[in-house]
Amino acid sequence: QQVFPWSPYWGGKMEDVERVLDFAHEHDKPTIIAESTPFGGIELKEASDDTKAFLANNEYDHDDWDRWFGKVLDVIDRYDVSMWCYINCDWESQPMWHNIGFGETRLSSNPNVMSQ
Repeated sequence: QQVFPWSPYWGGKMEDVERVLDFAHEHDKPTIIAESTPFGGIELKEASDDTKAFLANNEYDHDDWDRWFGKVLDVIDRYDVSMWCYINCDWESQPMWHNIGFGETRLSSNPNVMSQ
């Protein structure tokens, strides 16, 4: 099996993601959100100041669910995304990812997320 990039748009901003999803829709291509995780963790407890600064408009002060999961599910609904892969992980416990800023992303670590 070979994989070919079919979109001319690459990037990490939401407008870039939406351009890719619009492109896929226009060309009748299925879409997947792969290897996704909320950078900084679900609760941002282990998030560095740099990680918090990366999140625009003090988004880290909002609800743990709405800040990331709600937005992802909205994108999935709006663009009819075919598959979603979530990385359920305690990044800080792994030497390779320690102090990178991913934090705790296990669903079971947050009662609010688990109740959704």
